Amino acid sequence: MLGPLLVIVPAAMALQYALVLQPAREAFDQALGNTALSVAAFVHDDAGTLRFDMNPQVERSIRTDQQDSIYYVVLGPAGQRLAGDPPLAEVPLVLAADGLAYFDTQIDGASVRVAARGVACGDAVCQVRVGETQVKRQRVFRESLIGTVAGVLAFALASGLSILLAAR
Repeated sequence: MLGPLLVIVPAAMALQYALVLQPAREAFDQALGNTALSVAAFVHDDAGTLRFDMNPQVERSIRTDQQDSIYYVVLGPAGQRLAGDPPLAEVPLVLAADGLAYFDTQIDGASVRVAARGVACGDAVCQVRVGETQVKRQRVFRESLIGTVAGVLAFALASGLSILLAAR
């Protein structure tokens, strides 16, 4: 009777961990995508001249985070950097206007999650990319793993003891 429990417990841990992580990952990505959308509002095409009009106070607000470092870059249609952090411009990516993509990269040795949004610039498409280090994500994932393992092990221990008591 204990044999199946040895198979069920690891499978239950993996399944529960995946079910907890997916919504957390999506929530973090959505927040990052919303920040990219906010930055995109400052990209303007005035009669063929691209402008990025974010003032320093807004930039400080976007970059403010207690745990993670925040990066952004605004790219013109040809991939030229209009503003922001050069390392985010290094990954080649093609997006349609209003398209959204996520990818991981490294900046100064730190893992960074990036949301890239296509922005209509006249007849062309510019890009806004916003990235953040993954300190908060890793903390949530680590705490989720600990909670999952503890919960499933408690269930397994209780089940194992119940099986032993029933068998005796």
